[in-house]
Amino acid sequence: MSIHKFIISIYLIIEEIYLFIVTKPLRTRGFPPALSDIEIITMQIVGEFLILDSDKNIWMYFKHNWIEWFPQLGSYPNFCKHCANLWNINQQITAKLSFRFGADNIHFIDGFPIPVFLLAYF
Repeated sequence: MSIHKFIISIYLIIEEIYLFIVTKPLRTRGFPPALSDIEIITMQIVGEFLILDSDKNIWMYFKHNWIEWFPQLGSYPNFCKHCANLWNINQQITAKLSFRFGADNIHFIDGFPIPVFLLAYF
């Protein structure tokens, strides 16, 4: 699967799950964010899958490679604030993704298994 199809697939899955989790508007005052919540969560999950280890690296990756898909990306501080505000929603979506695809959070997000114990053969 190409990265283009992967990003689109993740976006569509997140959009489907988001509509079940968020039943009322998250914001009641102020200007709406330039990027939608679904776009931000998609960027975070794709970034984690690509082993980008910080919000700054995720922001830089999408700013330099996918700005035509996310033209309203904006500044790094605004991206971080938006990510922080969606922390709870992101956790709920990750849990639903893990349940849906049968993976635990560590392997689903990080993609790098860590040995827990060594089995000694005698």
